[in-house]
Amino acid sequence: MVSRYLLLKSYNQTPSFIDELEIVEEFYVKAGELLIDHNCINPTKPKNDPLIKFYSEIRPDNWDPKTWII
Repeated sequence: MVSRYLLLKSYNQTPSFIDELEIVEEFYVKAGELLIDHNCINPTKPKNDPLIKFYSEIRPDNWDPKTWII
């Protein structure tokens, strides 16, 4: 989708079907609205929660959710 958007928007490639650019743009707007904040994938409380403990133990050293999310 990123590649197609760039081709249509930046390189003025001819759309494959009517309203293709508008549909791709709407996709990105909706995807942006649905992004999950980095705090939601890196819960730190409660400390005694077994699931939080498990995931914190299997992460690579220096793992940071802010850099992981694109």
